[in-house]
Amino acid sequence: MTLSMRNVSKMSLQPRVSHVTVQHILLSGAWQGDYSSGTNLVVAWARDCDGVVVDDSGVATLVNSGSIVVLSPARRFFLSIYGHKISLLYLDSELLRASIEPQDDRMRDLLFATEPGTTATEALRGIISSAGSSLPGRFTPVDEMYAQHTQIARTVLRELSIARPRRVNAQLQRAVAVMYEVARTPATVQQIAAQLHMSVRSLQLIFQESLDTTPGRFLREMRLECARSELLRASAGLTVADTARAWQFGNPGRFSAVYREKFGELPSETLAGGGAAEQRGEFTA
Repeated sequence: MTLSMRNVSKMSLQPRVSHVTVQHILLSGAWQGDYSSGTNLVVAWARDCDGVVVDDSGVATLVNSGSIVVLSPARRFFLSIYGHKISLLYLDSELLRASIEPQDDRMRDLLFATEPGTTATEALRGIISSAGSSLPGRFTPVDEMYAQHTQIARTVLRELSIARPRRVNAQLQRAVAVMYEVARTPATVQQIAAQLHMSVRSLQLIFQESLDTTPGRFLREMRLECARSELLRASAGLTVADTARAWQFGNPGRFSAVYREKFGELPSETLAGGGAAEQRGEFTA
């Protein structure tokens, strides 16, 4: 699988073992680009990140902390993810096909909806949480390992729904890419629309129809996540005020208020505790 990224964290999305594996990844800022899952089904749990995923049929999925995103094998996606932590469950397509029950043969194409329902999201989070500790070790007998992998695959398949074709929305992909490029500048929604050669109203409709949000709100959420990632990295001399200004929040008090509303803590608390998860070894890049 390949991920073509620009100005983003250099991170491998290649699983370390065949059949089934789990990775917990620390994002260093944001990453964006085209992605193909190759022969793997990838179930991604956004532990502490936001963004958007657009698949090659045009379905756009808004990613928030806690979301589950399903990346089907042999499909292409445009990803724009910004934040701190993400967990990935990889399942090999051959294993999945071998695990499909006869009554579910229509799943054999392995084309699933990118965004599972609420009940499935809860179940898939639980599967990812438990899979990491329950996966067999290197010296497990092959038959036992395959049986455990098959059980995990069948459990995942029960929670997935088949994708429905939708119209392609290349405009949304372009808009998100431009927002990422200008997030650290004072660019407004009006300026972004002009750069895209469309009216503000057209831009608003694209975000409303595809993601049920506004371009202004999407841009603000992107900036908040990027600011949080910067505070978590806690470089020497970094201050909350500097971070707020860098991500276009002119009023530090207002920045602290919206930050606390979104993340449940003040930016100064994030800065003081930055890197704690890494030090505990919970995630690895």
